[in-house]
Amino acid sequence: MSNTYDFSKSESSKKLITRKQLQELLDISYTTILRWEKSEFLNGYKIGKKVYYASEDIENLLTKN
Repeated sequence: MSNTYDFSKSESSKKLITRKQLQELLDISYTTILRWEKSEFLNGYKIGKKVYYASEDIENLLTKN
C-alpha cells in the first residue's frame, strides 16, 4: 500500500475517496476492502494516517469486472 499518487493527472482523476466512502459506494465491508488491498486488486494511497482511493481506480475496477 505504499503507492504514490500522481497528482499531475487531469482534475477528475485527482478525486480521492476514503475507505468509509468506498464502503458506502459499493456496499461492501471493511474486511473486503482490506482483502482487495492485500491481493493488490485495489490500491490504497496512505496520506498521513488515512487511506484513500483514487476515483479513477474505482471506475477502472468497476468497468474491468
